[in-house]
Amino acid sequence: MPRIILVSWQEMGMTNEELVKKIEELLNTDADLDFLMALKEKDLEKLVACIRGRVDQVAEKGHHMTRE
Repeated sequence: MPRIILVSWQEMGMTNEELVKKIEELLNTDADLDFLMALKEKDLEKLVACIRGRVDQVAEKGHHMTRE
């Protein structure tokens, strides 16, 4: 199983607000994700890394992400 780097150097030290904005960008959504502000910074960093990993994985396979 590939090892996942949890956060890039750019994301270290980001505020919770900045991390939530990063998640919105990665998901390409206008949805209100402010409820994520209740999470600890470490948990938000992990969530960003997991989303980025999945988006990268899908992109590498040449698939397009769609809503169902």
